[in-house]
Amino acid sequence: MNNRSRSTQQLKRADKVLRAFEMRMKGYTLQDCADELGVTTPTITNYVREELENRLTPLADVERRKQLEQLDMLIKKVWAIIENDEPLYQYGKLVYASNGTVAVDTKRTLEATAEMRKLLDSRARLTGAYKPFQTQTEVTHTTPADTALASLVEQMEAKNAKLQAELVS
Repeated sequence: MNNRSRSTQQLKRADKVLRAFEMRMKGYTLQDCADELGVTTPTITNYVREELENRLTPLADVERRKQLEQLDMLIKKVWAIIENDEPLYQYGKLVYASNGTVAVDTKRTLEATAEMRKLLDSRARLTGAYKPFQTQTEVTHTTPADTALASLVEQMEAKNAKLQAELVS
């Protein structure tokens, strides 16, 4: 099949996918769509699913980027609170530590730290950092008896090979 006929078939398929999606959105049944486009109803289902993914995935990515930008701005603001030791005020007056220095408002820093944890958690969820990954392991148990048996088999094979060599010569 040459490239031109392949691209024509892909174009026809893309047209069918779009047409099937439009028909389903207008309320046509799967069978009506299948009859009109000359395909099976499972194919219509696949066409509609494919078009939905093509339409929704970019929208979700745009929304995810917007939320990440907002989170980054909030993280920057909260980080400034954590880094900046604000003086402690009580009844509108500065509070001094026993050594004469201005006391630091630790409550505000602790609250900002708790908020930072929430923001970082949200960011990790949006970026998929918590997504589990699958691993596959294979465990084989070897007992001392298995090791001894393997050793005996090797010795027997060596003796057999030696006997066969003697018989041949």
